[in-house]
Amino acid sequence: MSSRAFLILLCTGVLLQCSGEQPVEDLSASGQRGEIAFKQVCLSCHKMSGGKDAPQLGSLIGRRAGSENFPYSDALRAADFTWSKNNLIDFLTDPRSFIPGNQMVFYGINDPEVVLDIVTYIEEYGGTN
Repeated sequence: MSSRAFLILLCTGVLLQCSGEQPVEDLSASGQRGEIAFKQVCLSCHKMSGGKDAPQLGSLIGRRAGSENFPYSDALRAADFTWSKNNLIDFLTDPRSFIPGNQMVFYGINDPEVVLDIVTYIEEYGGTN
């Protein structure tokens, strides 16, 4: 992006902030930020539908843990819960504590806002089971 284009965008943002109006392409909705974060954090393994390397995450909310046709760890297969927004937040924050013995190569997300954004994106994308 050229410095001129950047300056125009910056001025437009300042004017919109002062006027109280939001730009059409504003990323204030956490589902929109969640999609970006999902692509950065999760997409290397997970897909919302049709993935083979890891369980698909579309319609995850309301699904029994470890129920997809995937070679889960013993810990995740034995997990006795249904995915909810709250336990997904807990899992994304600290997967090793939430399901001890799970073997997913993921160590959690430290930023609670990013976690909530990803969960909101998953919820908005796939709805619930």
